[in-house]
Amino acid sequence: MKTELDSAWESAIHNAERARKAEAEVERLRAELAELRRFRKAIMDYDSNLYDALANSDAARKGEGE
Repeated sequence: MKTELDSAWESAIHNAERARKAEAEVERLRAELAELRRFRKAIMDYDSNLYDALANSDAARKGEGE
């Protein structure tokens, strides 16, 4: 029969392993979030550039008609 100390030790080891797994998952999620933020910024930059190009095109077209 295990002693109370042995059970406490096994519990501590188990909890430490769970904590390591949780920390690894947090780091994975942080990396995924950073990647999503980079992707979102790229889309926003693309949209902004597209908007500027369309605005410049409209302005140029209006200037040609005069």
